[in-house]
Amino acid sequence: MHAHSIDLGIGDSPIDTGNRLSCRLDGLSSTIREQNRVGSLKDLGLLEMDTIPIFDEATQMAARFLESPICVLTLMVFDQVWIKSAIGLSRLGLMNRLATDRKLDRLEAFCTYVVDSQQPLLIEDTLSESVFSQSVLTQNYGIRSYVGAPLITAAGQCIGSLSILDLTARRFTNREIEFLCVTARWCMGEFERDYLIKKQAEVVAESFVLPRPSSPPEAIAPSPSNA
Repeated sequence: MHAHSIDLGIGDSPIDTGNRLSCRLDGLSSTIREQNRVGSLKDLGLLEMDTIPIFDEATQMAARFLESPICVLTLMVFDQVWIKSAIGLSRLGLMNRLATDRKLDRLEAFCTYVVDSQQPLLIEDTLSESVFSQSVLTQNYGIRSYVGAPLITAAGQCIGSLSILDLTARRFTNREIEFLCVTARWCMGEFERDYLIKKQAEVVAESFVLPRPSSPPEAIAPSPSNA
């Protein structure tokens, strides 16, 4: 299969070359990249947090603007993709595993290519490419189109993606792809800013806490002259 970069010029006309993959398909990330990414997730507290309001706002905004039934914000954690925020997973079937577990094997996730390349990925029809047509997302959940934008930290580490999924094949305009990328950058920047402010406030609060004595002071015995 062929890989192509996406032209992110702001335009209204649909992309006219079929599936355009901006990612490298020559392998997954190296061990060092994996360690750095998980280290970034730990440093930002993203391995412990459950609900993150700014991520929920990003998925809602992207789904509404791109008129898509499904939008997910995912993080790559070792051999799994964690869904940190999602809109529309119930459309994939009642009590489907993706909605209940909110995890997916990284080898089955389209966002793996986004994280590996740190570039957006566009699939206009999953059935037209063998690497995607046989995936769990296509076979089990009926995903027919996908566009994902990388989540990149201020330090330049790609930790996941903001993605639109649809149950029908569709074409995305350059403007729609650009909007998704801008939304991904915005929510990541806002999250890091809020997290930094919170950590700085904690440091300041701790600096005003007086240390407690390890043991009570000993009573001073009266001198014989004062007895």
